[in-house]
Amino acid sequence: MFKQLLFIVILGFFAATDTQANTQVISHPALNNKQISALMLQRIYAMQVKNWADGTPVKVFVLPTKKSMHREFIVEHFAMAPHKFDRLWKRLLFSGTGRGPQQVENQTEMIAKVSSTPGAIGYIAQPSDQSLQTVQTVEVIHE
Repeated sequence: MFKQLLFIVILGFFAATDTQANTQVISHPALNNKQISALMLQRIYAMQVKNWADGTPVKVFVLPTKKSMHREFIVEHFAMAPHKFDRLWKRLLFSGTGRGPQQVENQTEMIAKVSSTPGAIGYIAQPSDQSLQTVQTVEVIHE
């Protein structure tokens, strides 16, 4: 398991930066994280970060693997195949060492869950003005 987590971190250093992102990271509006490093985002989605800096528990939301937006998010931010993240999450769950993210069915449910769950983080397609009323967008900084 350590090798897979190390692999994720190393890939982050080589991930391509794309100024025209297809997906937007969002968080609960009460979080003070308007910016996040790409490495921290990877650690969050690898379920390595349990709490935000203020102590609020991190709650990760994802779309089903079969959804194109999920695949775009994983490839765009982590430069890896979505099934590799699925394997990591399943390994955490079945080994009893952790939990995977909570899955939602669509973008509407993603916005609803992230906006109503303290400490939540998720992603959507480029947001509309209406979706920005209930969630906070998070800029991912590629160092």
